[in-house]
Amino acid sequence: MIALDGTVALVTGASKGIGQAIAVALATAGADVGVNYLTDQAGAEATCEAVAATGREGQPLHADVSDPSAVQGMIQELQTHFGRLDILVNNAAIGSRHAGSFADYPFSAWQRVFAVNLDGVVHCTQAALQTMLLQETGGRIVNISSSHSLVFQRHTTPYTVAKGALNTLTQALAVEFGPQGITVNCIAAGAVSTPGWPASPQGRDAWMRRAPRARMGRAEDIADAVVFLASPQADYITGQILCVDGGYVHSVTPLP
Repeated sequence: MIALDGTVALVTGASKGIGQAIAVALATAGADVGVNYLTDQAGAEATCEAVAATGREGQPLHADVSDPSAVQGMIQELQTHFGRLDILVNNAAIGSRHAGSFADYPFSAWQRVFAVNLDGVVHCTQAALQTMLLQETGGRIVNISSSHSLVFQRHTTPYTVAKGALNTLTQALAVEFGPQGITVNCIAAGAVSTPGWPASPQGRDAWMRRAPRARMGRAEDIADAVVFLASPQADYITGQILCVDGGYVHSVTPLP
């Protein structure tokens, strides 16, 4: 039984889907949770209600993770409310699928993908590390990457490259901050169908043909892995890229 009693977590992009499931799972294990959102305030409040139903407290926190000053303000608000920060889950991300090829992909769109999917992680992680290091009690950082950072797919190059850089950032930070008791790990998530991002029938069928587990992922699959990596039981695990993808990365044929 994983127990996170007395800890405080921050989950970015937690107003729906995978982020919402992660926030609720961490609360179920005993953590109070800061629920970051950008545009969906109602979704963030719904996440906080679900957290409250577990007996823990959720706090909605508005911030664009690509804006470093907004992130600093969010961390300060979290500290003022809860008094500490033990777990950071960098989940906020945007997609990049493009009907054309990389040859005509707009550079402004490339910059926006990196601003959220990589720079946003940097902003949140730097701010969280400053807090964790002052506390001198260690900490847990879990980044949400993608199986497509390891098995490539057409028309998603910016997203793929940003997530690949996130994998490398994870490993570099694990080496740097391990001596301070801070573990840094990454989950390479497979295809997950959520109400906010449902898989098309064609996409679902293609994934199920290729992933050995032969089913779509659920948000709870990713959330359960996060809870483990955030737990005391994972204290000797750091710098890892954990594939939670039904075996897709190890299958022979990638998605077309």
